[in-house]
Amino acid sequence: MVDLVLIKRGKNAKLQLHQSLGHFGYIWYVFIILAPYCSSLPNFRKGRRAGKTFYALNLYTRSLPCFTLLKNMFYPHNKKIIPLDIFHYLTPVALAHWIMGDGTRYSKNSLFLCTDSYSLSEVTLLTNVLIIKYGFSCSIREVRFSKITKSKQWRILIDSSSMPTLRALVEPYMAPTMLYKIQRK
Repeated sequence: MVDLVLIKRGKNAKLQLHQSLGHFGYIWYVFIILAPYCSSLPNFRKGRRAGKTFYALNLYTRSLPCFTLLKNMFYPHNKKIIPLDIFHYLTPVALAHWIMGDGTRYSKNSLFLCTDSYSLSEVTLLTNVLIIKYGFSCSIREVRFSKITKSKQWRILIDSSSMPTLRALVEPYMAPTMLYKIQRK
């Protein structure tokens, strides 16, 4: 799981990427891209959660105006949202990183895009962008993680019929260690 956060402390925001140690290849791939914006290598972190030890890597950029612009666009009032003009920002590179960070292989050669923290209207907007901009066959699925939870969460399912198009579009921008998410089973 990827934890991508824009943090604003002081005048400008910075980007934080948190990734389990098992996905070292992905965080290193991102670090190579963002290295000019970073002041240090990714940091190793050991912690405990629910009685279990975990190992992770954290990557932090410097606080810069370009990250402040992104924070204002995607985190106004410190709440993560999908901007209404996302059509212009959901490029093949952005889609590749979305898949690497929050994509999950699904049965029959399809792919879930995790959108758990977004409203149904935001997930609908993203789905429409994928359909209109890239011609994907996709649908919205309700996901419940427990019977106790009453809140509904939504994910986008990209149908197996769209996977060849998706693969051709994003594969050049994906870390080799993350290609399993879009390859045929």
